Amino acid sequence: MLAEVGDETELFMDTAVIAIALRSIGYERYKDYVKRLMKNKGLTDEMILMKMYALTRYYATFNEKDNLEQLFRSLTFAPVTLKGTRKRGIREIREKARDTMVLASLLAYVLTKDDKYLNKTLDLYRTVDWEDEFDFKLDLVHNILISVDKPEVVFSILQELEEKKIIESEFIVLLAPGLSATYLNIGKDDKLIEYILKRIRDYGTKILFIEKFIENLACEQLSRKFNVPVGFC
Repeated sequence: MLAEVGDETELFMDTAVIAIALRSIGYERYKDYVKRLMKNKGLTDEMILMKMYALTRYYATFNEKDNLEQLFRSLTFAPVTLKGTRKRGIREIREKARDTMVLASLLAYVLTKDDKYLNKTLDLYRTVDWEDEFDFKLDLVHNILISVDKPEVVFSILQELEEKKIIESEFIVLLAPGLSATYLNIGKDDKLIEYILKRIRDYGTKILFIEKFIENLACEQLSRKFNVPVGFC
C-alpha cells in the first residue's frame, strides 16, 4: 500500500509539473492536467492529500492566492470531510492533513516568497511533537532550514535544536548537508558555523559534521552557479 501511495504521489506531482510547463509556454492543454488534479473519485485519503500537495505547487507557481487559500481551507477541514475519517479515526487523519499542510505551506513560501506561508509553516511546525514524531520533526527542520533566508528563523530553530540536545548528538551530522544550503541562503554568515561547532562536544561528531558540511557546500555552490543539479553529490 505504501508503494502505491508513493507511486500516486509521484504521478500527481508529475501531472502538476506538466500543467505548469504547458501553461508557461501558452499551451491550453494545461487545463486538462489541472482537471486531473481536481478529481477525487477512486482516491484514498492519503492520495487526496498528496494530490492537494501537488496542486499547491501549481497554484503557487502562478501565485494564485485565492486558490491557495481555498486549498489550505480544504486541508484544515480534511479531518471531517475525508471519507476514511470514521473508519480510521479523526486524530490520524488530522495528523496526516497537518503534515500535508505544513509541507504545502513551506512549498508555497519557497515559490511565492510570501511571509504568510512561512508563518503558517512555522505555526504548524510547532504543533509537531519531538517525542512522538521525532523523525518527521527532524525532516521538517531540514526542509525549513534549506528553504529560508531569514537568519532570525534559522537561529531560532538552532536554539531549539540546542535545547533538545540534538546539536550535540549524531543527528546534527544528518542535518549538515542541508545546513550548507542554509549557510548560503543567509549570505555565508559564519555565525551559523560558529554556533554549531561550539555546541558539538564529541570530536568525532564534529569532524563528521565538518566533512559533510564542506562536501555539500561545494556541491551546492556549483549547483547554484550553473543552475543545475550536481549528480555526483
